[in-house]
Amino acid sequence: MECRLVVEACWSPRRLIRWQAEFGADLPFTLIFGDGEYGFTLTSDGAYSDMQLDGLNGFPGGDRKLGGRAGMGLVAGKPDQAANYVNLRWVNLHNMGDGLPLDPPDGIEGHRWPGRRRWILDGWEMIVDSRPDLKETLEDLRESYGYAVTHLARLRRCDRTPFTSAQVEPILFAYQLAASFALSRWASPSLSSGADSSGMVVWREWGVRRADAFDGVPRWWGRHLGPIEEIIDRVGRRVLHPEWSMAARLIIQGYLASTHGGFVEERITVGFAALEQLGWQRNVVEDGFDEKMYDRKLNASKRIRMALDEASIPCGVPVSLPSLRDLIGCQKDDKNDPKDGPRALALVRNRLMHPKDPNTLYGRKGLVAEAWLLLESYLQFLILHWVGYSGMVEDSLMLLDGENTLRRVPW
Repeated sequence: MECRLVVEACWSPRRLIRWQAEFGADLPFTLIFGDGEYGFTLTSDGAYSDMQLDGLNGFPGGDRKLGGRAGMGLVAGKPDQAANYVNLRWVNLHNMGDGLPLDPPDGIEGHRWPGRRRWILDGWEMIVDSRPDLKETLEDLRESYGYAVTHLARLRRCDRTPFTSAQVEPILFAYQLAASFALSRWASPSLSSGADSSGMVVWREWGVRRADAFDGVPRWWGRHLGPIEEIIDRVGRRVLHPEWSMAARLIIQGYLASTHGGFVEERITVGFAALEQLGWQRNVVEDGFDEKMYDRKLNASKRIRMALDEASIPCGVPVSLPSLRDLIGCQKDDKNDPKDGPRALALVRNRLMHPKDPNTLYGRKGLVAEAWLLLESYLQFLILHWVGYSGMVEDSLMLLDGENTLRRVPW
């Protein structure tokens, strides 16, 4: 039966792909009372022609309508057919700074704007174009905590060789993780469509990758600190490393998960796990530290302190965290475990995981939130040290001492 098929990508209130089919005649009983699984052959002119959509779950929405939700991993078309480039949309990306000039399309009024940037990662090139009204759009997103397409992009191999949808998926995810880490929240490169040399779309991703609203911890990076290209390259190459990819994904995703949503206690739990994963990766996997020695002879605070010392990051509790300073100041002296930030953070985490008297944590106003902020700063700096970043940072807690929050990394 012929129909008009509408597919929508939604980020709010949750990520999903919705579809609705509208028919010109009443549906037969075999469709209304079937197994709830439907298939479509797209017959519109142009790029979509002859694309197959099978196994869509749905239900009747009236005598002439069907609707439902599509699986998040759906690739429409011919995913095994090679494409020469991919067009995609970035949702809730930030202002990446000025780049090459862009002109409004023919017939559209407007002025030139410096909105084009070029990101290179492991033999791939992504051209990212901001919308001309990006400033106004970002202001609306901050007020509404909503979602919008902020940039358009084109991705292809630097040597222009073709590729399949399966080959480009890990590259897209690496770009997403790298950009999201710089923003301290998820941004989404979604709805990618692969086109051949003639410009014909051969497959299209109907899936919504994760994006966060404009809230969470303060960002360590901003366009006033320098170009984002170094972060894209260094973090992205870790994510694509043939041996360490899984660990890198867990570490970056753990950091991002600890910046948003849920209770602060949940954020500390997942963030601490990412910190431990990073320490294990660096010391045991990459540097060959004895596994038993690292796991059994060093407690959590010593492992954190060792990582901070290696990166020349001060271990003291910043003056901006008074409740945490008060907590650690009340502890017993231990020549093997100084009263510093790593010990304070490990103490809060241990009391969350093995609770006793709740007044030890919640009797001090803001203590748990301060521990979370310190953990986020440690994770940010230690990930940057791990990937070899050498640029400027925004030190919101003044973890590196001094009054100036803008500084170069200390290593």
